Amino acid sequence: MNISRVKRPITKATKTKTTVTGLTLIEVMVSLAIALFVLTLVINSLLSLNRAFVFTEQLVRVQESLRFAQHQLQLPLNKSQFWFKLQGLLNYSGSISVNHSQAPSCDKDKSDWAFHVWQPISALNNNRSHYECISASSYRDSDILTLRHLKRAELIDAPANPFIRLHQTQAKFFRGNDHEFSINQFPDVNAATYAVISQTFYLANSNRTCNGVAIPALYRKYLSNGLPKTEEVASGIEHLELLFDIDRDDDGDIDHQVAADQVVAWQLVRSISVHLIARSECELSGPPVTTRFNVAETEMEFSDKFLRESLVFTVAL
Repeated sequence: MNISRVKRPITKATKTKTTVTGLTLIEVMVSLAIALFVLTLVINSLLSLNRAFVFTEQLVRVQESLRFAQHQLQLPLNKSQFWFKLQGLLNYSGSISVNHSQAPSCDKDKSDWAFHVWQPISALNNNRSHYECISASSYRDSDILTLRHLKRAELIDAPANPFIRLHQTQAKFFRGNDHEFSINQFPDVNAATYAVISQTFYLANSNRTCNGVAIPALYRKYLSNGLPKTEEVASGIEHLELLFDIDRDDDGDIDHQVAADQVVAWQLVRSISVHLIARSECELSGPPVTTRFNVAETEMEFSDKFLRESLVFTVAL
């Protein structure tokens, strides 16, 4: 048996070369630049949205302060109308005498302010003369408006406060703890008894600050146990100015519109125009902005970062 050897071809092993590719430095830099550009757009959009939100929030707060201040001023003005119109018809008597020539005043340690019942409406023009109950350190040189009206009293529960009994054109004026004195009674007449409600409105700096700047506010003095007490009414109110429409010849037509210090006789006042400016409690971001307002016939200009709004309303008497 012949065995033949088969020769097989010898093949050489081939090596496969693998090539690994990546980003070049230029491609990385371009990608980073695009990413930074997109990120910048996103951040700017977020910042713009945040500024718009803060602006809208501050604007709403300022407008709310203005509306609330208007309500707090207009309500007692409306209530004072009836008492204001009655003054020329009333004859006062009782255990407290009435001095019509006495100037409006307010002392923090005395009760005189609450007993000026014959002055339903009075005001001061940008000064606190005779109003020592208002702190000089915080007062903002605004107009000061004092209003009084009557509130029906079923019980006399404030012995130091002023009260009035009315019967036709007769008014018995007395302190609460004197209500049983015969001089303060109408014999055989069931006369109605009223509490005298006194309020004084003015502007002052509050004890709050924002970035070191005091926040202004509308304040009210009210009666408590015969003495004036202080209450903050609306934050951010920066200016309070009043104008009074006068009918000097009593013919039903307005002759003049004057400030408080030019009112010769309060019984000639026919309506009151109230001018308010409110600002945000804190400055907004961004550059200073110049705003102008015509307040009580006076041009006012502000150049700062506060947001401001104004409001004017008139109440007929």
